[in-house]
Amino acid sequence: SNDWEEHLAVKHFSVEGQLEFTSILFVPKRAPFDLFEPKKKNSGHIKLYVRRVFISDEFDDLMPRYLSFIRGVVDSEDLPLNVSREMLQQSRVLKVIKKKLVSKALDMMKKMAEAEERAVESEEEEEAEEEEAAWVEVGKMKIARNF
Repeated sequence: SNDWEEHLAVKHFSVEGQLEFTSILFVPKRAPFDLFEPKKKNSGHIKLYVRRVFISDEFDDLMPRYLSFIRGVVDSEDLPLNVSREMLQQSRVLKVIKKKLVSKALDMMKKMAEAEERAVESEEEEEAEEEEAAWVEVGKMKIARNF
């Protein structure tokens, strides 16, 4: 991905069954500068390998446009090595890979949101405890002054 910063979230998974593939997806810490450029294709974001041999990174079909900020690598065992772009676009295997990638990406985003929500809740609880402790101190000082 040519990103020098630490990732925001990462998801590594393998799928076995009717087809086999391994994938790693991650969300970069910073949004790409051309994220909202309308003519920009999703090319280069998800790299496709077949049996550890690079095939292409110019598949707009592997990830929908609304998830175009996600980067990753997919290594499939079930695609043929000598394939054309047209043949891959019609492939059932590629459609299943896309479905799994989207579901895992959305799952990763959901977990990120839940973690953020828990962090905000714990921060609010901490602030409430500090405020309560301050009022307890005020109460102690008033009691001490009355005696």
